[in-house]
Amino acid sequence: MHITETDWVLQCLDFGVRPWDYYKDKYALWLLERRIGEGMPIGEIKKSDVGFLLNKPALQQICRGLSRGVLTPQDLHAWHIGRYCADAPPVGFRLTLGRWGEYISKHVKPCWYQTSRPGENLVLQINFGEQHDVDFHRLFRRAIHAPFEDESHPVTCNKLNTLGWARLDVDMERGEVLIEEIQNDWLREARQDLRLWQKAIAEDDRNRENHYLRYLHGISFEQLTGYVDTYIKPLEKFWDEAILTAALEFCTGELGIKKVFYHTVQSGNVLKELDSCYLPPVSLYSKLPRRFGFALTDEPPAFLQEQTYLKKVLKTHPGLQWFVLNC
Repeated sequence: MHITETDWVLQCLDFGVRPWDYYKDKYALWLLERRIGEGMPIGEIKKSDVGFLLNKPALQQICRGLSRGVLTPQDLHAWHIGRYCADAPPVGFRLTLGRWGEYISKHVKPCWYQTSRPGENLVLQINFGEQHDVDFHRLFRRAIHAPFEDESHPVTCNKLNTLGWARLDVDMERGEVLIEEIQNDWLREARQDLRLWQKAIAEDDRNRENHYLRYLHGISFEQLTGYVDTYIKPLEKFWDEAILTAALEFCTGELGIKKVFYHTVQSGNVLKELDSCYLPPVSLYSKLPRRFGFALTDEPPAFLQEQTYLKKVLKTHPGLQWFVLNC
């Protein structure tokens, strides 16, 4: 996106900070609701391209309770409301918008931003909820910066703590979005610090133990363990699908765009010029989009095909594929 395009979207949306919640497999309910209209027979859903979603535990429970064999939006809403009354209610987050990248010219892009074309990406940031931040700031009250956050990445850099984000290249004229990246620093860094501290204790290395006491601003090993058990481990089960769901809801609900592309491992590595030392987890660009029903296509987004900088790249890599989903 050109800087002026990013400016325009941010000004039009005036997004602010928005509460948003998620529970495991919520995306399946969201995708089905968009497909079934006012209602659809279960047998018909099973034969469709979203039939695989009925294998999710939540959908199996919902379908068992249907008397007429027809799934309606009301059935899905009732299940969602029931989650608020259950022992394991949805996890609360807060969404914000940011920007990432730099526009030099249509022929040049700085590789460290890892954008497919010259310019900027719109960034949808998924931040922790209020209760997490209250507990976190109480525990790390002497911290100037959150120890599990990399400020060289597109995080909020304010009082909110960013769980992860989705980088989006948006073309409003053609009605297309390319999901450039889904990433999380916080969970990985917290678990890594805990593992290294555990190793130092096991090896009776007092120097490394003291290092973590200083690095983590004086909290104890027991406090870090409690924080990881309470807030980190539960999110490891669904952080990736939560971010992708938030991105799809944003694209369709806020931007009004239903055609969403997503990089494969190969297309992302080539177009974003990823260094071999910084390759993302393969599952984020293979298993994750397949879980949502994205299909593979040889046809790149139209706005990439018309990009001067990328025409030669696409010609020299004729076998590239992308994932695509029509929401």
